[in-house]
Amino acid sequence: IKNTVTIGETRQDFLTRIESDIGITQKFYTDNKYFENSGPYPLQTGQRTYLTIEWSATSTFNDVNNARIITALPESITFENKTYSNGEMEIIYNEETSEVICNVGTIPAGSGTIKEPKICAFQVSIQPELADEVIILLGAAQLSGIDQWTGKTLTAKTDILYAQMSF
Repeated sequence: IKNTVTIGETRQDFLTRIESDIGITQKFYTDNKYFENSGPYPLQTGQRTYLTIEWSATSTFNDVNNARIITALPESITFENKTYSNGEMEIIYNEETSEVICNVGTIPAGSGTIKEPKICAFQVSIQPELADEVIILLGAAQLSGIDQWTGKTLTAKTDILYAQMSF
């Protein structure tokens, strides 16, 4: 936002840089949104279920560069090496750390409002061993990137994703 202040014969221009508000959501799908999923849901003890995890990244006012999303898979979750994105994004699974990383690149201003959000998706599977355990499908995912206008590093986090067990 540019403002001009004049006092007497002195005139000064001020530039206020407004940083973007970034957002991330994570959901899971039991149906075949991006991949063929199978298995029971609610989850059942001893039976493998395939699910799709979807991340959606948004930015309000400014382009956000070098954006990336990262989370670690719980021990009970298997990465199935099937990935999807609605752009040129790289989705990597690090077997040593169990981290899933989506290198989003640039999230354009208006993504999620006047433009489509950036979407990364991947398939996981789970075979629960205990009927009474709380199933965490995915911990909180973190989106980070650099606001192109302000130069500030921005971050946003999701909630934890839980799954239902059948009793």
